[in-house]
Amino acid sequence: MNDKLEEIALLQSIAHIGSWNWNLQTGVTNWSDEFYRILGLNAGDKRLTKNTFINFIHPDDREKITKIRDAAIQTKQSYSYEARILRLDGTVKYVSARGKFSTSDDGLPMCFLGTIQDISEFKKTEEKLLNSKIRNKAILKALPDIIYVFNSDGIYVEVQAEDFFLTDLSRHELIGKHINEVLPKDFSIQILSAFKRAETSKEIQIINYSLFTNKQLKHIEARVVVKENANFLTIIRDITSTKNNELRVKESEERFRLSMLATHDGFYDFNPETNKGWYSQKYKDLFKPTNEPDWWESHIHPNDKDAVFKTVGLALNSNTKYWTAEYRFIHNDLSWSYVKDRGYIVRNEQGIATRVLGAVSDITKQKKEEILKEKVNGILEMITLDKPIEVIGHRIVKTIENHIDNCIASIFVLNEDYKTLHKLAALNLPENFCDSFEGVLIGDNVGACGTAAFEKNKVIVSDISNDPRWEKYKTLGLAHGLNSCWSFPILSSSDRVLGTFSVYCKTKRVPTKSENESITDMIQLASVALEQHNDKIKLEANKRELKKYAESLEAKVEERTHELKATVQQLVESNINLEDQILITKLAENKTLESQLMFSTIAKNFPKGFVAVFDSNFTIAFIEGEELDVLGIRNFAKGSTIDEIKEFPKDVRDKVKSKIKNTFKGEHCSFEIEFECRAYLINTTPLFNKDKHIQQVLLVHNNISDQKEVEQNIQNALKKEQELNQLKSQFISTASHEFRTPLSVILSSSILIEKLNTVGKEEKRLKHVDKIKVNVRNLVGILNDFLSLGKLEEGKVASQPEFFDMLSFSNSIIQDINLNKKKGQQIRLIKEVPELKVYLDPKLMRHILFNLLSNAVKYSPENTDISLIINSDNTDVSLEILDEGIGIPESEHNNIFHRFFRASNATDIQGTGLGLNIVKQYTELMDGVIHFKSELNKGTSFKIKLPLNNT
Repeated sequence: MNDKLEEIALLQSIAHIGSWNWNLQTGVTNWSDEFYRILGLNAGDKRLTKNTFINFIHPDDREKITKIRDAAIQTKQSYSYEARILRLDGTVKYVSARGKFSTSDDGLPMCFLGTIQDISEFKKTEEKLLNSKIRNKAILKALPDIIYVFNSDGIYVEVQAEDFFLTDLSRHELIGKHINEVLPKDFSIQILSAFKRAETSKEIQIINYSLFTNKQLKHIEARVVVKENANFLTIIRDITSTKNNELRVKESEERFRLSMLATHDGFYDFNPETNKGWYSQKYKDLFKPTNEPDWWESHIHPNDKDAVFKTVGLALNSNTKYWTAEYRFIHNDLSWSYVKDRGYIVRNEQGIATRVLGAVSDITKQKKEEILKEKVNGILEMITLDKPIEVIGHRIVKTIENHIDNCIASIFVLNEDYKTLHKLAALNLPENFCDSFEGVLIGDNVGACGTAAFEKNKVIVSDISNDPRWEKYKTLGLAHGLNSCWSFPILSSSDRVLGTFSVYCKTKRVPTKSENESITDMIQLASVALEQHNDKIKLEANKRELKKYAESLEAKVEERTHELKATVQQLVESNINLEDQILITKLAENKTLESQLMFSTIAKNFPKGFVAVFDSNFTIAFIEGEELDVLGIRNFAKGSTIDEIKEFPKDVRDKVKSKIKNTFKGEHCSFEIEFECRAYLINTTPLFNKDKHIQQVLLVHNNISDQKEVEQNIQNALKKEQELNQLKSQFISTASHEFRTPLSVILSSSILIEKLNTVGKEEKRLKHVDKIKVNVRNLVGILNDFLSLGKLEEGKVASQPEFFDMLSFSNSIIQDINLNKKKGQQIRLIKEVPELKVYLDPKLMRHILFNLLSNAVKYSPENTDISLIINSDNTDVSLEILDEGIGIPESEHNNIFHRFFRASNATDIQGTGLGLNIVKQYTELMDGVIHFKSELNKGTSFKIKLPLNNT
């Protein structure tokens, strides 16, 4: 018996089941050892009694358990429940309790017995599973993916998603449908193919697909994996945002790469501690950096080193973040370039420079252009002052030699009568080399200069040693170290050759684009100077010719009188021969009647025309010629009337009928008609019968379209030549007038300054100095107008936009204009936007605003206001300049933008008539428009509208 009890106790311990019983007859209650253990007590602990058991139930469960127990005792029914046990040490156990009554043979309750089982571990597992399920549902709910489960036939088995972006069907509507009924057909085919691949390879299959939904392009990624039950789990994710982000990143990287390639700047990232750095490809191409210590310092021009080291050293040893320096950089071939170096300094927490990032620009072209511009202005002034042509030529040659490294230049002029070249200027060209070309006859293969003058075209020889045009001269040229030659014809405004401009280089090469432009500018100056010189010579010659003409005028009158008498005598003789001519005409008529067959044959093959014979009813008696096929009227045979030929417009038919009528009256008519882009000359002749009555009219049609075209071309060329001559006269007249006044003021002011060179007259000297500055500024403006006009006509001006602040830019121009203001004048900047960034060409904008504001100052009286109003919308920026000046006569509004045009009320005010023409062209180069309103003696408003270009 004891063994049996021990076995039961062991089984209870293993199953964590405790038992108890309550003898209702004796009132005795017993608990098993496992019951005590579940409650956290030792077996036989006196603290467990029938009345204290309820205290071991968790307080939150006691009321529920008490009700269940009382109901069971009252009804004598079995019970079961789950509750928490609160042990004395505070730990909590979950138990499952069951109980029932044992009855006697007569049905009376004898014993109340039951069990409790420790289900804590089960409860923990159940709670974990529940938490896991909740977490999984939350994850699934949070995921943007659509999760489908398909069977092998492509039928939806399970669907999980928050957003069914591929279909409007709900989860319940999808279950049981075939994939082809829901998804796009081509997408369905790809997924079904992925099922087969996944089933074979047992690997995840990835599908990328794009489609339009709600007018938007979506990119989708589908992942397919086969499940153990042979179904297919398919996860579909919207990767549109990822794809777009990847595309933006790639575009950004590509944009940065292209920006690095497109910019003219070289970039660097230098570490002062390691003396090493990273350099962009453009930087490497420009400067060829090496790892040698102090390579950068050693390549700075000696004359610039101190200033550069001072600037950089001051920036590195202070709290400055930025520094900028301009200096000359010496290349490995000992040539040098002007560069602009802009650095940004990165410092550590101690303020020590750890990195220097920067950009370096090659500004050689800009620097040389600035120097060249000054030289050009000087040459223009020499031309204006009518300096000797030899002096001007020497200055042009010297300017180009200073501008292009390792070159020698020369100017040879052409003797038009003998077609020979003669030296005008060649400062550094060897004398014996110049002598070899002195008086040479131009032609093919006569060096570069002789060929250029002959062909009226530039001749670029990169290597004179193997060029056939240099066969006679290459030995002498090579002996002097001349290896290449670029020769250009100097042409007049009427395209006549005036001479040649040649550049000899010590290296074998061709000119760069910028060198070509500089040479072209020098050639233009040489052309103006030579034309002015030649015109002066021609003027002197014309004076001499005029004197000779006056002396010989009487002799010519007498000679012409004699010729007139001779002409009258010839006329008399002609009348005597008239009868003979009539007789010859009769013979010719008879011969014509006999040669009708020959006439028909000739008419049939009449080239580029046709002949026709009409009677008085305008009926065709005869028609033949090659042009009938061209006009498509050969089918109109003899007997048709002219009105039946509908291919001829009515006005043409009426004109021909009118001339036929006149010819029947005895007139010989000659007239032209035009139709279908063809021109015809028609000559009419009356045909007489034997009774000398006009019976028919002969019309001879000649196609003169080609002659008309040639005539039109000649007229256009003549018109262009007249316009060029007019522009040339206007240019010389305007330039002479506009230069004379400021130069006179400058001369008189300089003389007065020289006389006022005593103490106490400083204020008067300064006043004259200001006058000189103002007139020099006016001269520069005039010179710039002439140069700008030339470059615009040659197509050399292009818009080069960049971002800048229009408001501060306009304010700086107003500050410059203030020097030219008259007494009491005020220039107001009215900003209708708080800030304005634009993407335009600042050089063109400066010229536009400077010109318009200068005009407002110049043409407005003292004590008046001038306004610059700036406004902008999302696409355009508008600039309006208002003044209270003299205005523009209404009858002259249409001419205000023409070159050299000046209003009739402005002739006494200094100006060239070029400014507004250039302003309009510059505005249109930036895709803008300009309008103006003006009222005489009340003022003018110029309004410019330009694209904002800031997208």
